[in-house]
Amino acid sequence: MFAFIRSLFTKSINSIIADITKKIEHLHIVAELHAAESVVQTAIAKEATAARLFADTEYSRAKSIAGKLTAQNGGRQEPAARPSHQAPLTSLVLTEVMMSSVPRKMSSSPRIEASVQKAL
Repeated sequence: MFAFIRSLFTKSINSIIADITKKIEHLHIVAELHAAESVVQTAIAKEATAARLFADTEYSRAKSIAGKLTAQNGGRQEPAARPSHQAPLTSLVLTEVMMSSVPRKMSSSPRIEASVQKAL
């Protein structure tokens, strides 16, 4: 009878040890996952910081170049260069300025045109 009880007791202890071992393995896996997550979050934060620094540097560099170009042009700012596919486009402001410097033909009738010229 002692052998039977001892056998049950041993099986119970072995079962408990196996369960505890599985739980410990699970805890190790969870801990490793948390550590990996922390590493990933740190890497993402570093990448974001690097991207911000790069953008700030590029902005400062572009601003410096624009300042140098303005200084070289005697304080005048050059109009922004257009990409080649936009070269034929003219801004509305420039179109208005160009049109205002050209006399307009008001009418096809010479009498009306003459009276307009007199009024000016």
